[in-house]
Amino acid sequence: MSVLYAFPEISAEWLMRGNGDMIIKTQPNSAELERINKLVDTIATLQDTINLKNETIAVLTERNKQLEAQLSTK
Repeated sequence: MSVLYAFPEISAEWLMRGNGDMIIKTQPNSAELERINKLVDTIATLQDTINLKNETIAVLTERNKQLEAQLSTK
């Protein structure tokens, strides 16, 4: 019982009989789910921003090469 009080995430069934999963799976509450969803949305938005900036960098890098080539021929 002391082990179960000290480690509430441990399954009593697993500890006593060796059956089932060792760790009790808990479902996140609605506040945790909302926070997770907001984090996922933020990550997706940031990834879109990164992708757009990478595309801009690629375009500007190509333009820079073109301008450097023009300068070297003059």
